[in-house]
Amino acid sequence: MENLPHPKDLDFNQENLAAAWKKWKKEFNLFLIATESDIKPDKVKTSMFLTCIGSKGRDIHSTLDFDSPDEEMNLQTVIEKFDAYCEPRKNITFLRHKFFTCGQAEHQKFDEYVVELRQKAQQCEFGNLTDSLTKDILICGIRDMRLRERLLREPNLDLQKTIQAGQSAEQTRLQSRMLNATSETRDNEISRVYSQHDRKGAKTQITRHMQSRHQNEQGGSDRKPAKFQVPSQHYVTNCHYYGYNHKRNKCPAFHKTCEKCKKQGHYAKMCKSRKFVHKVEIHTDDESDDDTHALEMITANNSRVYKIEKFKTPKDIWTVELKVNNSNVTFKIDTGADVTVLPFREYRNIIPKPQLQKTSTRLSAYNNTAIKVLGKCTAVIKYKELSKQIKFIVAKTNSHAVIDAKTAKDLNLIQRISKINSSNTNDIIEKGKESIAADTLSRAYLEQNTPEVPDEDMKSHIHAVIKNYPITDTKLKEYKEATADDPSLQTLVTYTRTEWPPKDKIPINIKPFFCNIE
Repeated sequence: MENLPHPKDLDFNQENLAAAWKKWKKEFNLFLIATESDIKPDKVKTSMFLTCIGSKGRDIHSTLDFDSPDEEMNLQTVIEKFDAYCEPRKNITFLRHKFFTCGQAEHQKFDEYVVELRQKAQQCEFGNLTDSLTKDILICGIRDMRLRERLLREPNLDLQKTIQAGQSAEQTRLQSRMLNATSETRDNEISRVYSQHDRKGAKTQITRHMQSRHQNEQGGSDRKPAKFQVPSQHYVTNCHYYGYNHKRNKCPAFHKTCEKCKKQGHYAKMCKSRKFVHKVEIHTDDESDDDTHALEMITANNSRVYKIEKFKTPKDIWTVELKVNNSNVTFKIDTGADVTVLPFREYRNIIPKPQLQKTSTRLSAYNNTAIKVLGKCTAVIKYKELSKQIKFIVAKTNSHAVIDAKTAKDLNLIQRISKINSSNTNDIIEKGKESIAADTLSRAYLEQNTPEVPDEDMKSHIHAVIKNYPITDTKLKEYKEATADDPSLQTLVTYTRTEWPPKDKIPINIKPFFCNIE
């Protein structure tokens, strides 16, 4: 046992020096016993202590006050001095803060979370309340919302029962995932075989590997391998109404209304109608980039696919700060949304953090770029005195969190106002008595030549030709003289009758007419 490694140097810069010292002292005592050094003289044991504790510990030892040189090399006295040095630096308030705010990490197992809580509780000096407080924080900090609800319904619950329930729930969840993974693998194999049959246009036999597997499932290798017929009667691939594979006679688009043509039996993305009823295609859900001038319209259908369309809107977009569990999150109110999207950067800051579950929901941006969906979660959202438990779609995106229309309405963030305004108007037509044009050849409106509006209720003054008369000789002569006196028109007449110069040689006042050259 002489080659047994001694404890590592004690780090005196740790935030919880008292706990670190207590742990190191226990390791040193075990080291003395394992090396049979506990029966050696104090002078030897103290020398071993100062060797193991490190240079920082030896520096501290040299500053401690001892009554005599013998006490300086007495192990029990030295340990008591180090106890007095390390214990006052223990910050109970900070340690309890870390305990009360400790939640289960995203990929942390339940047993690991229990061990972490118990270690933190031992440092907090709760006394007889240690198990009770550990149980309470354990229930509040777990990520499984269903397990938390079930535990909160239990009237007489102690720490041991809570741990057993959590272990059982985690084990059941893992077994369920294994069963689902096996089922999905078989479905994918069947779908892949059927796709090969569809491309070749003939019934395809399964590969040797699949034949062997099918043979084993039928009861042993002594049986004659049977031909594995492609189950075309069970699956439909690339459905013209749904867009994906599904079981026969179980199309998700059945009885669903297309958001484009408003007919039943297919989704908008599979619609063959060219008539757009709405400006926004509502067949997929997504998000756009974090643009303060963009409104992300989220709409959905039951295909479990969503799309966010991007529209220009004023800078004062509607945002509101809501409380998700115990954390504040800024949401963008989207009255066109059917789902609530929570960016992952907001999700990881929520305390307590809700459990992230798998989801088949897919998101795509307005430019059809796929957006990574990390899962879904359930949390309580609060606004003033109102609260509601809703489902969030958690996505890896840089955009704002978006709250759907139904939730916004339930929280009284928006309300529908139906109002009809009526007005009475009287059209008065009067013959014009003077010219209001800028000049003889102009048809432009000249505001200063407009007669004053006699009625204060009149909001507009319209100048229009409601009846035309044959031009008189006097008026014709006036037009000809005005044309001859207009230099721009004369230049235009010359170019028209002769030849137009190159475009860069044309005067600025004539360039607007250049586009009319045939």
